[in-house]
Parts: sequence; structure tokens; C-alpha cells
Amino acid sequence: MSRKLTEEEREALRARRPHPRWRIVRDVAVLQLKLLIGNVHNLLLMPVCLFAAALDILFKNRRDEALLYKTLAWARHFEERIGLYSSLNDDRHNPPEKYSIDALIARVEHAIKQDYERGGTTASMKAAADKALDRVAARARLRLRSDTQQQPNSEVE
Repeated sequence: MSRKLTEEEREALRARRPHPRWRIVRDVAVLQLKLLIGNVHNLLLMPVCLFAAALDILFKNRRDEALLYKTLAWARHFEERIGLYSSLNDDRHNPPEKYSIDALIARVEHAIKQDYERGGTTASMKAAADKALDRVAARARLRLRSDTQQQPNSEVE
């Protein structure tokens, strides 16, 4: 005998479902951006740390005034702002900090959503992208069909 699910049971089932496709697309795009920023950060950090350490060695700076450790503290702060693994934090009641990359992405996404809802440039661009992707997919299907129908004979006389 089947019974109707309560609202709480339905909500629990919804919560267990995997993320929607576009959420994953967004998360992977943001991850790639963060990885790029992190790599640029690390690339710039290497010579800066070497220079700071050289100055500390030359001027015999104590640890509390050493430029190397001040540089590392700044680098750690910046790395925390990048928030590489923040997509694992799915707490909607705890918005990202004001100056993190997540906060910047959230502001850009909000502006894009507002423009899309008003039918602005974003909506036009999405429609154009959808049409272009549909044409590419149709051409690929036609090419695949014609290739399978015109397979050359591989035997040589």
C-alpha cells in the first residue's frame, strides 16, 4: 500500500538529488578561473619571496621584521581570498566575504541574471549561442550520416 509523501519527505528527497547540470558547469568554470588566478599568484610569488629572502639575509633581519615572512603572510591571505575549494561549502546562509573571488563572481552573476530577466543583451547572447550550437550539432549529425553512408571500400585490388 502506497502512501503520500509529506512535504518534509519530499524536501529530503530533493536535497539528496545531485546538483543540476548548470550548477556543475558554473562550479567548474569558477574553479578554472580560481586555478588560473592561483597559478599567476604563485608564479609572481616565487621571485618576490627570493628577493625578500635575499634582502633579509643581506640585512640580517630578525624573524619578526623579515620581509620573507611578511610576504608569506600576504600570500596566505590572498590564497584564502581565492577560496579554491569553496564550492564544497554549500551554506547559503553564509555568503562569501566582500573581497573574495566568490563575492566578485556572485556580483557578476547577479548582474547577468538581472540583465537576462529584463531581456537585455544577455538574453540575446544566450539565444544566439543556442542557435549557433544547434547549427553545429545539426552539421555534425549530417556529416556523421554522410560518412557512415559513404564508407570507402578498404580492399585494394
